[in-house]
This record gives sequence, C-alpha cells and structure tokens, in this order.
Amino acid sequence: GRRPRGPGGRRWRKPASADRGPPRSGDPLATYGLSTGDTLLLMVKSEESIPVLLKNANNRTSTYHVLPSDTVARFRGQIRLQERIQDDQFWLTYGSQSLEDGRKLSHYNICPGGTVTLN
Repeated sequence: GRRPRGPGGRRWRKPASADRGPPRSGDPLATYGLSTGDTLLLMVKSEESIPVLLKNANNRTSTYHVLPSDTVARFRGQIRLQERIQDDQFWLTYGSQSLEDGRKLSHYNICPGGTVTLN
C-alpha cells in the first residue's frame, strides 16, 4: 500500500526512534528523527476521575469520584455537601497524613479505591 501524504505532498513516516516511547523532557525533537517541516501530532490524554472511599466516625463508607488534580479544599467541599457537615467540624487523613486544603490530592498519592478518613 501507498503511504499517506501530509501537507506539501510529504509522506507521513514514523521515526525509527518513535519506538522508544514518548519524548522525555528536555530531549531535542531531532533525537526522535524529526526535522524542520515535519508535522507532529500531539495527543493529550484527559485526566480521569478515580474512586476514593471516605470512611466516617461511624465506619460508614461513601465513594467519591475525584480528579488527582483536585485540591483537598475542593474535595472537602464535596464532602460538606454530601455529608451535611460544617467545614470547621472535620479534617481528613490518608494513612498517617493530614490532608492540607491547598494541596492537590495527587500530592498524597491517593490510589483508586484508597480510603480517606473523615475525622
């Protein structure tokens, strides 16, 4: 079969070094066989929500779907609405760590299905 052609009639090709995986930060694109005039297709994967379990003082567990990039403050807002409790009446822990409002959930490496405790 014939290879498809890109802008200007140039043939599309997969650089031999593309098998090495995605470029690392700081690598020149020439390292991957790209040169002036080549077309680069960039695919961005959107962030996916993960299920996080919230265990309250009565050992009742609820599931929340959060983004790793969400802040703890945003997660606490979801909890306030769902659990109907005031902001100053609870704090959150994951393992032995207290979760700080200004940090992202990803900072704490919370795994899908991980349990956050409502204190």
